[in-house]
Amino acid sequence: MLTRFKTRSQPVEASRDRGKAPSAPSEKGRAAEVGEMVHVICRVPSGVILRLYDPEEIMTRRQAHQSGQPVTALLRPIAEVSLKGAREDARFDIRDNRILGCHGVTRVSRDFWEAWVLQNKESDLLRRNLIFADTTRRRARDQASEWAQSPTGFEGLDPNKLPVSSVSADTSMTGG
Repeated sequence: MLTRFKTRSQPVEASRDRGKAPSAPSEKGRAAEVGEMVHVICRVPSGVILRLYDPEEIMTRRQAHQSGQPVTALLRPIAEVSLKGAREDARFDIRDNRILGCHGVTRVSRDFWEAWVLQNKESDLLRRNLIFADTTRRRARDQASEWAQSPTGFEGLDPNKLPVSSVSADTSMTGG
């Protein structure tokens, strides 16, 4: 079980508890757990899988690439989280495929979220506000309502606004 990440200037590490029986958290531990979660809003219809990679391995691969050594091994994530998408919203209507204003909400470890944001700060998902987080569900939803009318780029075409082109009758093909 993934239990911890270090963020900011410290390397991200996944620690695993092996061979230990899980203990029941105290009241103080439960409060800390709740405080260590964020609510991530995802405006992408199908959701997104966030993957976190070991920064040391990324740096090693970058240095090998810069020195001209090919790296063919797959970069394996140390952790991943699947975010619920806009189609998970109760307001989403599959018949009309209207997703504008809809979003999914997923509780994610604060450490994971901060480490992912640090590794992906240039991502369009963050820059275009397709995913964002807050510590409380209410504030996250308030933030989502601010962006509700902002297009994501995943909206379907409006059938009333389709371009119309004139069609000329070509009689050479019909023999007429």
